[in-house]
Amino acid sequence: MNKILMPKEKLVYKIKFSTRIFFIDLLFLLAIISFAVNQGRGSFISLILMIIFIPLFIKTIKDFYRIFFHKVYITNFRVIYQKHFLFRKIKFFPLKRINGVFFKSNILDRAKNMTTFKLTLTDNTFFILKNIKAGNVVAELLSANIKKENKKSLKLRKKKL
Repeated sequence: MNKILMPKEKLVYKIKFSTRIFFIDLLFLLAIISFAVNQGRGSFISLILMIIFIPLFIKTIKDFYRIFFHKVYITNFRVIYQKHFLFRKIKFFPLKRINGVFFKSNILDRAKNMTTFKLTLTDNTFFILKNIKAGNVVAELLSANIKKENKKSLKLRKKKL
């Protein structure tokens, strides 16, 4: 991590992904398999359950990979998104380029403070951070620069008037 930090850059927060989603996916996979086995081999219901099993299994693998092999760091200048395990792919997103921080969480996840973020950048690109722990802290850190820019623009408008 120290190799990718610039001089005078400090690590402010390391984003952690929620493992709860992965365990819920595993629970559903086990339930589908056990229910399909109980229905019998030639049953129509077991065929439908196995068809449902395939996309859920793919989603589980993607969630596992994201939770355990992706790392996201917030520094005082930028967001660092590190993907993959063997061939690391590192993306840098300066905090000044973040135009909007959109987040959502359902009712059950609000109690656990788990949030999904969509960050839009100045060039109309975006990236998504799914199932983040301590979402309120991350939202505050990511939107701090936007708040500063808004205060500056309000002061400029007041001076013009």
